[in-house]
Amino acid sequence: MILRLVNSLLLFCCAGAGVTGFAVAQGCPAGIPAGNNPLCIPPDNPSSPYYQSDSSASTSSSTPIVRWADRWGAIAVDNAKDSAGIGVAVEMASQRKAKAAAMNDCRSKGGAQREVVFVYCNQCGVLVAGNAGYTSMRAATAERAADLGLKQGISDGLENCKVYYSGCSYPVRVR
Repeated sequence: MILRLVNSLLLFCCAGAGVTGFAVAQGCPAGIPAGNNPLCIPPDNPSSPYYQSDSSASTSSSTPIVRWADRWGAIAVDNAKDSAGIGVAVEMASQRKAKAAAMNDCRSKGGAQREVVFVYCNQCGVLVAGNAGYTSMRAATAERAADLGLKQGISDGLENCKVYYSGCSYPVRVR
């Protein structure tokens, strides 16, 4: 009886091992899908039927990086008595260059007491003048800057406000 029990146990263990071995041979290791993948290729391998490319990585490496360069503008005013002269600069590569160009423009128009009163970068700037002074404003568009400048002039108590100058210096694509 003991011999029969040992034989039965041996047969059961071997049969169980055989079934387990057969199942593992037919399936893939944990984490690798078996269906439609007879070679058990990992899903991150391009040869796998379950491979999904990282579209952001592939497009970022093939798409060139876009670079933009800032552009500056400036307004200089001649503060001499009875003068209404201004000098302007647009689309300059630096703030320093914009200020210098506006001062030179004002000087070329006879400005004696020049002063840079307004600088802007990658947008538009306006100079709004009234009977007793001026104000300046910047915004994304010349129209928006003019609207804001006229409102500011009225708020500052300037009468008969008009847009005296408007200009834009938008960034330029360099690559």
